[in-house]
Amino acid sequence: MDGEKLRVEVDQTFGSFHVLDRLNFSVKENEFLCLVGPSGSGKTVLLQVIAGIVPPSKGKVTMDSELVNPRHHKLGFVFQEPSCLPWRTVWDDVKFGLEIRNFGEKEIARKVSRVLEVVGLTGFEKYYPYQISGGMKQRVALARALVTDPDLLLMDEPFGALDAQTRYFMQIEAQRIWEELKTTVVFVTNNVEEAVYLGERILVLSPPPAQIRAEIPVDLPRPRDLTDKNFLDLRRQVTSYYEVEL
Repeated sequence: MDGEKLRVEVDQTFGSFHVLDRLNFSVKENEFLCLVGPSGSGKTVLLQVIAGIVPPSKGKVTMDSELVNPRHHKLGFVFQEPSCLPWRTVWDDVKFGLEIRNFGEKEIARKVSRVLEVVGLTGFEKYYPYQISGGMKQRVALARALVTDPDLLLMDEPFGALDAQTRYFMQIEAQRIWEELKTTVVFVTNNVEEAVYLGERILVLSPPPAQIRAEIPVDLPRPRDLTDKNFLDLRRQVTSYYEVEL
């Protein structure tokens, strides 16, 4: 990994509800950072603040030493639920962000073909959302986020709605894609095993007002074995921070 890519120094309130309490952390260039914590701990709000969707009540978020600005920085966002556009084919859906940015047709074709190959959707270009599975819909959402070559990819529990087998397969694919593209990723999940499988570092958030309860490096070789003793020990370590108040 290289130097610092992202710096988060924020405090967030909505009226009298204190959501994020003086959070302060950084993300390195090309790092895969996982955020875990109890439901309602403000993880989604934190991603929205990082993306510039919600302005922080106090503090700031900087990327490459500049205040994050969605109009200036290239950000990709993958949401909890598949967000395919029902009237668009896979190809047309994935190219949507490029159209907004006024890319030429040749460049669009090159980029979309490449990203569909990366996420394993080659051959499904003409399919509509009703014709593909939930896992494939999330691949479309991931492809749409990746096609613009984002400097930062934010993922908000993207596999939470999938069945266990599909979720595991998507975790393998997410790891493969990250290793190939080396995009900086901030990945929110409620699944500790998923965080240990994917992350290079894990931040554990407390219940709101959310603070960083623990910062845990994941020094395990890839691909990771879910039955390995070191993997299980690390999963127990992360889980133990939940047990303080759960």
